Amino acid sequence: MAKANAVGVSGEPGAQQAARAIEQAVQFLENEQCDEAVDCLTRAIQLCPTLANAYFARAVAYDARGDFERAIADCTESIRLCPDRPRPYRLRGQIYEKTGRWANAERDLSQARRIEAGAR
Repeated sequence: MAKANAVGVSGEPGAQQAARAIEQAVQFLENEQCDEAVDCLTRAIQLCPTLANAYFARAVAYDARGDFERAIADCTESIRLCPDRPRPYRLRGQIYEKTGRWANAERDLSQARRIEAGAR
């Protein structure tokens, strides 16, 4: 079985190429080039669909574009792949706040705090 690492799963076909696409996407995000970042991250996900960080990063890009439903979907997939990371819960909670879904926001933000408290 493949071993988990910081960007997802190593040893899977396409994992190294996907990691490079994620790095490129981060540069695009830093320059507020969200469309280009989404393209890179979509390519990373196609190459290696188990990379939780790729889904999270694409959610960040979708959020920046105001495409909240796609951002929520990518946060959800990132959480499914790696449920012990607080960042996707926090981002999804913030998006739920932006869209007025208060109960969902509170649930996700509370979960992010629980994970962070357990990590200390």
